[in-house]
Amino acid sequence: MAQRMVASYLSREHLSDCDGQCPLIAYATDVARAGPQVRESYRQLLEGMVSLFEHSLADGGETGREDALSLTALCIGGMVVARALPGNAIAEDIRQAALNQANAL
Repeated sequence: MAQRMVASYLSREHLSDCDGQCPLIAYATDVARAGPQVRESYRQLLEGMVSLFEHSLADGGETGREDALSLTALCIGGMVVARALPGNAIAEDIRQAALNQANAL
């Protein structure tokens, strides 16, 4: 399940879908300047993504949590940076590199 989630999240289609984008990508920088309720909502959504990854990984335990956190960071961070540079070759390179590293986990 984690591999399908990663493939979908880091897909070219998700990168180009600005209307249907994940709020973890769309509002990443705005949340830091927002109030406590917004930050708490963002944290809950982030924890939900981590939990989905964590539960789908085979080994579980502390390693599973760390891998889930790494996958989450790769997915969100890769897409945030790639979205910042639309139409630029490095955006595709970043998206693909994040996908490759996430799949390696």
